[in-house]
Amino acid sequence: MKKIFPICITLCLTVLLLSACEEESDMAFDRVAAPVVLQYDSIAPNEAQLTLFELDKTGILDQNVGIKYNPISNLAIDVSQAGTMLGTFTTASDGTVVVPFQGALPNEFAGTYDGVAFRIFKTDFD
Repeated sequence: MKKIFPICITLCLTVLLLSACEEESDMAFDRVAAPVVLQYDSIAPNEAQLTLFELDKTGILDQNVGIKYNPISNLAIDVSQAGTMLGTFTTASDGTVVVPFQGALPNEFAGTYDGVAFRIFKTDFD
């Protein structure tokens, strides 16, 4: 009897713990990878150059081709600095845009590409 009681308790607790867990498949919001890649370069004390690329992964399995970075032209992008909107800028034919700023570096970039809305937060400017 002394051996059966602890085994029964352990078995009951195991069944209870396994049956009490629920898998939650609905998230509060959907996360989708940004459809663009942002390259950030400081070109002057108060100017930054952004280059936006689309990743072409068709050659990902071919070591001679790999992933290609294609510049995105005519893309409207909202640029913010510490929560303050600096403006909406449009990329040139080479995918670049120059953003003037005062004080802190712009750190938030948002737009829509191929019907997918994106928001990129940049914290590392190396």
